[in-house]
Amino acid sequence: MPGGTDVAAFKQTLREAALPQAKSGESVCVESAGDLVLLVMAQEAEKYGAAFHALAE
Repeated sequence: MPGGTDVAAFKQTLREAALPQAKSGESVCVESAGDLVLLVMAQEAEKYGAAFHALAE
């Protein structure tokens, strides 16, 4: 993300845009670490978000 970007607002906008595109049974997970943002649309997407945070540490 470029410096000065409101990451929380960007994540919310991204999530709202992705939700209508999610297929039945899929969840949407948007996570960030530093200047990286991860968007996952999958069954149990939260697992990918947790793995992303574990790698970012």
